[in-house]
Amino acid sequence: MVRGYEFEIDKKRYRLSADKWNWIIARGNKNLNDADFDKSADYMYFSDFVNFSNKLFTIMSREEVKKRGFQHIIQIFSNTEAKLMKIYSHINGLDTKLEMGVKEPERG
Repeated sequence: MVRGYEFEIDKKRYRLSADKWNWIIARGNKNLNDADFDKSADYMYFSDFVNFSNKLFTIMSREEVKKRGFQHIIQIFSNTEAKLMKIYSHINGLDTKLEMGVKEPERG
């Protein structure tokens, strides 16, 4: 697996990378070593940032609904939006026109 930009939010580990055609996000347990994370993470592939954002919003919203139930819908969307804003803050400094598969985002 090509290493990319990694960060953690709410007990989840995220790895953002790219290949020649897609943005790739791996999402899984933050307590796993690299080899186990690579095997067990959920991988999502996106050709543009809008689709990436929409899919991640849907996944996170469903997780919140399962945790809290339907009576907390407004809070669920607010929490999901806050998590997405954290992810965007990590991604914000990255070049959105990565030379797909050629360079890795710098870690700071």
